[in-house]
Amino acid sequence: MQSPYGKYSDSELFTLLSTDEAEGAFSELYSRLSPSVFAYVMRIMRDHDAAADVFQETFTRLFNAAKQKSTLDNVKGYVITIARNLCMNERKRTHRVDMVHFEEEVYMTPTSRKLEENEMLNLIQTALLQLNHDQREAFVLREYDGLPYNEICALLNLPLDTVKVRVFRARQRIKAILDPYINDMPKDEA
Repeated sequence: MQSPYGKYSDSELFTLLSTDEAEGAFSELYSRLSPSVFAYVMRIMRDHDAAADVFQETFTRLFNAAKQKSTLDNVKGYVITIARNLCMNERKRTHRVDMVHFEEEVYMTPTSRKLEENEMLNLIQTALLQLNHDQREAFVLREYDGLPYNEICALLNLPLDTVKVRVFRARQRIKAILDPYINDMPKDEA
C-alpha cells in the first residue's frame, strides 16, 4: 500500500515537517532517502556502529532544520551535506585509522564463484581505502550515489574541474590497484 505522502516532492515533504503532518512527511522522506544516505555514510565511516550513529543524527538534524527553514529546494543534497559534515566531524574527533574489515561470510561461501565475487568486493573496498579522503569522497558521490557533477560541486563547495579531476584520479588509482589482481584472475571459458 502506497503512502498518502508518496505524491509529494521532497521539497513539499520538507515543508510539511513544520506542520501537523510532520510524522507522515518525515516517514516518507526517510523511506526515500535513507538507503542512499546510509550507503554514503557507511562508505565514508567504514564502521557500522559509527555509521549508524551518524545516520541517525543526520535525520534528526533534517527534522530539526524544518523548524528553522520553511522551504528547501534540494532536500537530498541538504541531507547528504549534513551526513558529510557529521562524517568529517566524527573522523576528526576519533582520528580513526583506516582498516580493512574482512567479513567472515567471504570465507564461508560454498561456491568458488561467490568467493571470487566477494574477493573482488574486498579488493574494491581495499582500493577505496587507498584513496585520499578527497578523492574517495568525490568518487563515492559520483559512482556509488550517482550524483551528477554539478550536485557534487554544490555539496563539496568546489569548482567543477576540481571535482572531475578528483573522480578521474580516483578511477585511475583504483584501476592501478586492481589491475594486478584482475590480470591474475582466471578467465571464464566459453
